[in-house]
Amino acid sequence: MQMLEQGTMTLGVNYWASHAATRMWSQWDAAVVEQDFVALEKIGCRLLRVFPLWPDFQPVMVLRSNCAKGGYPRGYAFTGERPLPATEAGRAGVDETMMERFETLADLAQKHGMKLIVPLINGHMTFRIYCPPAVDGLDAFTDPESLFWQNRFVRYFVGRMKHHPAILAWELGNESNCLSVADTRAAAWNWAAQISASIRQTDPSRPIFSGMHSLQLHDRQWEPRPNKWLIADQAELCDVLTTHPYQMWRSYVNCDPANTLRWVMLAPTENQLYHDIGGKPSIVEEIGTLRRTFSDFPALGRQLRNILWLLWASDARALLWWCAFDQTGMEFPPYDWDEAGMEHGILTGDLRLNPTGEAIAAFGEFLKRAPVQALPPAAHTAVCILGRDQEHYELVNAVNILARQAGLTLKFAFCEDEIPEAPCYFLPCMKRKGGLNRAAFRELARRVEAGATLCVTLDSDACPVEMAEFFGAEIVSRRKGSSVREYALNLGGTRVKLPLAPAYEFKLASRGAEPLDDSGTFLEFRRGGGRVILAALPLEKRMLEIPGSFQSIPACEFYRYCGAGALAGERLHPECREVLLSEHPASDSLCYAVVTNCSPDAREVALHPAAGWRIADCCSDFPETCLRDEGIFLPGNGGALLTLERV
Repeated sequence: MQMLEQGTMTLGVNYWASHAATRMWSQWDAAVVEQDFVALEKIGCRLLRVFPLWPDFQPVMVLRSNCAKGGYPRGYAFTGERPLPATEAGRAGVDETMMERFETLADLAQKHGMKLIVPLINGHMTFRIYCPPAVDGLDAFTDPESLFWQNRFVRYFVGRMKHHPAILAWELGNESNCLSVADTRAAAWNWAAQISASIRQTDPSRPIFSGMHSLQLHDRQWEPRPNKWLIADQAELCDVLTTHPYQMWRSYVNCDPANTLRWVMLAPTENQLYHDIGGKPSIVEEIGTLRRTFSDFPALGRQLRNILWLLWASDARALLWWCAFDQTGMEFPPYDWDEAGMEHGILTGDLRLNPTGEAIAAFGEFLKRAPVQALPPAAHTAVCILGRDQEHYELVNAVNILARQAGLTLKFAFCEDEIPEAPCYFLPCMKRKGGLNRAAFRELARRVEAGATLCVTLDSDACPVEMAEFFGAEIVSRRKGSSVREYALNLGGTRVKLPLAPAYEFKLASRGAEPLDDSGTFLEFRRGGGRVILAALPLEKRMLEIPGSFQSIPACEFYRYCGAGALAGERLHPECREVLLSEHPASDSLCYAVVTNCSPDAREVALHPAAGWRIADCCSDFPETCLRDEGIFLPGNGGALLTLERV
């Protein structure tokens, strides 16, 4: 089985040497590196992301003469005014001693059965900027001098190392969109296009990974500090997208205790977003947390095991923990700056195993003995359409949690792209017209008339067109909300109460729609062979604002009602909002199901196999996991792979 194939899961880390972190190249010790690799190999790390630090590998400085502003650039040298040799390396400004050290590292990786992802422009690392003296202070994305040296470095490094079997992939750089600020989308695209072209021209045989941090769906002009790096642009220029979903920086996640739904669902949701919008494979390339702030060490290990189950089920293909070793012994910048703590490692600085390392080892052992080596993809049962100017990262987390609780498997789509066919669509927290142009709106209406269901929740500035004709209702008035209201819904006989506090309250008048609650805030309209279901409040945003809401408020029942048609072929459904399940059909008579307890507390839940199906087997990395009658017992944050057979 090849690395990063569909349905597989590769485990690894971001690597800096245990003795020196970012100074590992200047304080090189091959014996320490091999010692590190032995420790990582023992716990099943098969993929390393390693960083040739830019100023170490290209230590170029400018020699200037007089009679010019800032001095006339007369020539170049290595730092310390060492002459550049008249060699290919010298013309690229590359220190051959550093290249020899990298070759040694690659040899050691090969020896210990590890593959390497190699980011190339590593000018940003752990809050600090690292640049060669010749380009320090220049705009890395647009300045010709900086681009000159970047492209020369990339071509030389790739050309020299492309024959090494340990290298799996090249990468543009480590979070290069943090290296500076791109003023325009064009500047961001042009930089990535130049670096990717230099890589492909030199080595067309290997994939290019993105390595970026927090990409956007579209160019958001209104932001005070605009992010011009788009998922679609990176997907155009790279072969594999990369997510860095750190829960600790997300207030809509860390408002709940660690090891609960919001925390464990962030990584699979963000990774799915990148994959669906970009149309390319995506991996979780960095993930970690502040251990001292949010949880103790054992809880962090359980959280990682929970996330690994969810990632495998969503075809994430790889997880690389940040990082290999704790960096508490580093007494130099950036490690002694007043920034986030340095206790991120799966191993301590003296190679003792942390609970996160135990989690990687345990899940890796489970994958070896799992009855299926490549998990079939989960069938997508619904599409979430994202509009312009929404807080996409926040919104998709809420939508995906509710959908997964309801038994639905989502595919994300951007309103300006082609919308995939599906039996059910969600248009959450609709702003203005939901980003849909007239043609897209008509096409969505056609699909509803042909039998699909569309669920729309309204944000406070929604202005849907043809509202009476399409939704069977009209807005009569809008006022600022004042307090929590309890919405009592009747969803096909299932009664649900949702205590929510909308920022604004809409008053609707029915034009053919049937109310689903006493206030008329939730409405259902039959249109042709399908349904349009309207909630005149931003349900998903309100859920995000209430700590513990996804455990305590049954909003997922509304999603389940909307997706009833898509769930007609459902084989299992756990009766617990904290236990998520995805089905992975292998054939007409065989299906796998991944069931995950997204709670720190043990759960025993009924599964109720559909008529004609039985649970034939249960496999887990937690020995206490077991089947009981038609249900399953799962320890806190535990997961299991079920094998379903047709009777």
